[in-house]
Amino acid sequence: MSAAPGPANLAAAEEKVRALLAAGETEKAATEVGTLLSTVGETAGVLRLAAGVEMARGDRDRMLGLLSRAAAAAPDDPAIQREYGTALGAAGRHGDAAAVFQRLLDRDPGDPEISVKLGRELRKHGDLSNARAVLERAVAADPENAEALIGLGLVGRAAGDFEAAQAAYERAVDAAPENPVAHYNLANALFSLARFGDAETYYRRSLDLRPDDRDTRRNYALCLRRLGRYDDSVALSDALIGEDPGDATARFNRGLTHLENGRYDLGCRDYAWRWKAGDFDGRWRYFSCPVWSGEPLDGRTLLVWQEQGVGDEIMFAGMIPDLLNAGAQLVLESDPRLVPLFARSFPAIDVFPRPDDLSRHNVTRPVELHAPAGDLMRWLTPDTGPPAPRAPYLTADPARAAACAGKYRDDGRPLVGIAWRSNNKVTGPWRSLPLDRWGPILNVPGVRFVSLQYGDTAAERAAAGVEIHHDPEIDQMRDLDGFAAQIAALDLIVAIDNSAVHFAGALGRPVWVMLPAAPDWRWTRGRDRGLWYADAALYRQEEMGDWTPVVAQVAAALSEWVDRR
Repeated sequence: MSAAPGPANLAAAEEKVRALLAAGETEKAATEVGTLLSTVGETAGVLRLAAGVEMARGDRDRMLGLLSRAAAAAPDDPAIQREYGTALGAAGRHGDAAAVFQRLLDRDPGDPEISVKLGRELRKHGDLSNARAVLERAVAADPENAEALIGLGLVGRAAGDFEAAQAAYERAVDAAPENPVAHYNLANALFSLARFGDAETYYRRSLDLRPDDRDTRRNYALCLRRLGRYDDSVALSDALIGEDPGDATARFNRGLTHLENGRYDLGCRDYAWRWKAGDFDGRWRYFSCPVWSGEPLDGRTLLVWQEQGVGDEIMFAGMIPDLLNAGAQLVLESDPRLVPLFARSFPAIDVFPRPDDLSRHNVTRPVELHAPAGDLMRWLTPDTGPPAPRAPYLTADPARAAACAGKYRDDGRPLVGIAWRSNNKVTGPWRSLPLDRWGPILNVPGVRFVSLQYGDTAAERAAAGVEIHHDPEIDQMRDLDGFAAQIAALDLIVAIDNSAVHFAGALGRPVWVMLPAAPDWRWTRGRDRGLWYADAALYRQEEMGDWTPVVAQVAAALSEWVDRR
């Protein structure tokens, strides 16, 4: 074994490795590092160089292992500790990364960079309380610390407190008006608050500072869609896709824009990219049989599997009759709570519950093709929208429906079911209409109102000032077959956009849907009747957040409806 190089020669050798890495000569760098390891040994500096080589090779696990050893060899070296903490965070080990940065901050409590890094890792680890505390201390020490303010905004966003996020980002913009990230995050917070016009201002400012940022451009396209500027939204998505045809998020966003504008011919093709889009929660499933691609079914067995929420399952089930008419032998997978309802409604098909393992399904039937439910409309809908479903296409339990009607109809008044809240994390706040703002509707005489709202609503109902019947025997979250029976017993459903309207439409009950000015794609802008349900009337905001005219319209329509009965 040759003698270890002296300090000067060691520094030169390390610099040579860095130069080779910078030049892309990874294997030559690896050879030099190997020589250093054999002559110098596993010093912290050489281990750090070796980690850089493995990073260049793309072997993150080996890189992290080497950095771990370097950090253990030099516990008091802040540069190595920072690099190790950053690598842990990049590997998704946010709790371990936070521990590293906490130790660094304990040694130097005034280090603003470490405070920001610690706050970030605590947030990503889900420890929002401590993340907020760390970042607030950093801001207290330096009120102009834009990175700490941005971090505070991200904590607020993660907690669902978009007002707090907005306030932090506004301070960051004031502190660093040339920081595009501050403007971008402020735009995102305003978007989440449905302040789309204000959000557009800050997206544009962020793009002035950073014109090529793809995340900002994608979100700006979404903002333009919510503003109803379809051509501008599509043009921006087109540009992103032209630069990168594999940009799944831009394609998915463009698809939603086309669908919301009624362009099913274009929208369905882009909607198929949702599986690779960054903001789609569903997961693709793998089966031994091929994916159905619209070819004639001619008696072949097709497995339709579910991918999204209960409302989506109900809506997409409206195409099951079309599949049967096309000659398919159907196997339908569903949320376990929907199995009784679907089995009763579609006696000619096999229905079974979705398994716990979402990555693979153990299918015992001779299935020849499979399709996710959301892809059915690509092959079954005309260019102008989905075919009018055969309402009702779902059948509630007749005995339970009769029992509900008997319980609710105490004095002959018509029964009107109501639902006022959506728990959707993104659009729920826009779609929800607090019950204390329903006064003109609830004060229409001659009606008995029945709550169809999930969750604990006792306090809201007590404060409403009128009787709203609640059936304690039906839990809308657990007993969906009972929920269907409850809706089937009613004369009319009036609700915001939540699962109640999908059940009502599929069961053939008259339903009035109160929609925000920026609705979900399935309600198609500019229409007063729903495409997916034969008896759905749509009442729309003209300005985002302004429910007053909608409530007045629905109250007037309800009064006329009562008079006609």
